[in-house]
Amino acid sequence: MSELKPVQLRPYLQGNLDSLCGIYALINAIRWALRNELASAKGMHWEELFRRLTNHAVKEMGHLDLPTSGLSLYATIGLTHIARDYVSDELHIELLFRRPFAIKKPIEADQTIESISRHLQQPNTAALAAIYGKLNHWSVITAVDDKQAQLFDSERIKHLPIMSLQPKEFVDRRERRSHIQSSSVILLKATNSS
Repeated sequence: MSELKPVQLRPYLQGNLDSLCGIYALINAIRWALRNELASAKGMHWEELFRRLTNHAVKEMGHLDLPTSGLSLYATIGLTHIARDYVSDELHIELLFRRPFAIKKPIEADQTIESISRHLQQPNTAALAAIYGKLNHWSVITAVDDKQAQLFDSERIKHLPIMSLQPKEFVDRRERRSHIQSSSVILLKATNSS
């Protein structure tokens, strides 16, 4: 990947009446991972990826209620393959997706937070996650500090309290407003395709 002057990024925003946050989160995560590339700027290539993802979700996966019901974890995982192939073919950039808690749940309260934080310290990375409770929303995490997670989000949410990145079993029931589904954490890294 050729490093260029960073582009001033703004996330793509979803409509007020749709539940397409999973697709927006996937596209916004890729754009964030490519934030030092000209390709990250808004453009027709992202519109085409949006069309391919929604068409695949509806026509190939049978999610006819996609605009109103959103995406499940497994549908989102399936769409990462479509996005990976498109970005490789059209932008000549390889995307690596990894789910650190796909098989084994976190055994400590901060394990999810630490995994996301370590990943985001690497260049050309982003993290997608499903946040449940008050939100029920797919979002892109771009940074984590002691108090909050910074987001690049389709609903203009700028940050969440750090406690929202803990699975619900580690959050006191009285304080539980939002929590992460640890199995939904998808870590993304962009690399050269050469």
